Amino acid sequence: MTENEIRHMAKERIAFKIHLATYIPVMTFLWVLNWFTTDDTWWAIWPTMGWGVGLAIHGFNAYFLNEEFLIEAEMERIRQKQSKKGQ
Repeated sequence: MTENEIRHMAKERIAFKIHLATYIPVMTFLWVLNWFTTDDTWWAIWPTMGWGVGLAIHGFNAYFLNEEFLIEAEMERIRQKQSKKGQ
């Protein structure tokens, strides 16, 4: 991988960590607000799940679906097939 590709992956992962660091206190606040203002309705589950899905997709993309990661994985599979054919 080139230095620019590594830098891009690092930026993606840092962006995810910032996203997570925002999610946790906001959701904590909403759950505390829900606890003190509503007796029988747990409405905080909806923003938690909605934002949580987006957060999960962001994390999956940052750590597993980077274009550079996919390219490297595919190149490795091709190399392995080529080495098996050469045996």
